[in-house]
Amino acid sequence: MESIVVTGDLILLSAEDRVKFYVQVCEAMHLDVRTRPLQYFEQIDRNGKHSLILYALRNASVQLSHHHGLSVSLSKPEIQQDVVIFTATVTDMPGRTDSAVGAQSLKGLSGKDYADAIMAAQTKAKRRAILDFVGSGLLDESEIEGMNGAPVEMKSDLIDSYVPPPPAPVPSSAPAVEVSEVIDPGLHDPLDEKLSPSIFNPNPPFEIQPPPPTEKAAKQYYGNKMTDPGNTAFSVNSASVSTFESPAVSQTESQTMDQITARLNTYRRDVLQRGGMRPAKGLGIAAKWEKFRARKVAEKTVEEYAKLLSELDAVLAKSGDVGVVAFIEKEIA
Repeated sequence: MESIVVTGDLILLSAEDRVKFYVQVCEAMHLDVRTRPLQYFEQIDRNGKHSLILYALRNASVQLSHHHGLSVSLSKPEIQQDVVIFTATVTDMPGRTDSAVGAQSLKGLSGKDYADAIMAAQTKAKRRAILDFVGSGLLDESEIEGMNGAPVEMKSDLIDSYVPPPPAPVPSSAPAVEVSEVIDPGLHDPLDEKLSPSIFNPNPPFEIQPPPPTEKAAKQYYGNKMTDPGNTAFSVNSASVSTFESPAVSQTESQTMDQITARLNTYRRDVLQRGGMRPAKGLGIAAKWEKFRARKVAEKTVEEYAKLLSELDAVLAKSGDVGVVAFIEKEIA
């Protein structure tokens, strides 16, 4: 979510963060998320740059009008050079007003098409006026028409399975207990240094280092702390690897996953764009990436993500950006 604050670009969000952002926007605007009042649109500008837009559907303006107690009045249709224009004025209960214009071309239309164009202009004026009045900053779905790009499907199961963060705990009247934590430099894990170079270098392929299997190897990894007989922080059974446990391993895996995610995000943001990936009908570029990633990392383990990164690095080294795009398209076909 930090990418929105820094750049304002929604295209940087993962599928999970898009759902989170979607739900939070709905809650902030008092919209019922179950009715799917908003939609994502992946736009491609004339320079080929991709951006993600969140826009309002019809029921969004209906819900906003009801929540804020708005009334809408329309001017008489004005036709200028084969264009019909309506002006919608929105008024709330205290009497504050705002207005917006909706226009539609009538050139070459007749009969039902002519009537539909007039109604579309009327509807556009009402929705734009309501969205502007509440300060949503969102485009109406009629304003998306004609843009180069495609809507991004919001899967129902992702929204339905979203769990909002728990509310902040209520401060208790009991005095706070002051806790101090001292980090012992002797607990530095050399495993971090072994992992970090391969994260950013595609050659050799990325590999996950296993924990040391013996006490001797563990001493080499964790230093003199292992030789201190009075130290019980570590326990090694040379007969069984599974009994060796170290707090540093889980922390290192977390750091490793962060580094892998950063590399994969570079593929999603930059390589796919340079390689010329284009959205398909009902499936944007970001959705293609998520479909590819879901097939490759079904269990979502660090090993699966590392293997995926190694595959992409190998394809990139051999065939370049275009080869990566062709590889992904083949996998999701």
